[in-house]
Amino acid sequence: MEDQNEKTFGQIRKEFLTYLKYTKGRSDATCYNYNSDLGIWQRWLEGEGLDWRRCKFSAAENFVQHLAKNKVGPHAIARKISYLATFYKWGKRNDLVDDDPIYRSRNR
Repeated sequence: MEDQNEKTFGQIRKEFLTYLKYTKGRSDATCYNYNSDLGIWQRWLEGEGLDWRRCKFSAAENFVQHLAKNKVGPHAIARKISYLATFYKWGKRNDLVDDDPIYRSRNR
């Protein structure tokens, strides 16, 4: 069996989307939006040289600033952060991450 820490972000993202669709009953459109927003997060992390498993609060803050600088509207930013919060909550429950940078940023 493959160690969860050996899996790529893409593989973990697919598992998460499967969970959303089949366990939580989310629509195809919702899953599409989650996939898109997680892809944006992944590309930003790679550009910053950050590992999604070890992100800190400051990474979430910097991501929001990056989105705002690129003229992403407040509603779209809020959705992205909400989706990331759901992803990291799931990741924490499945022992994929120790810390949830989104949860911390929302409770500061």
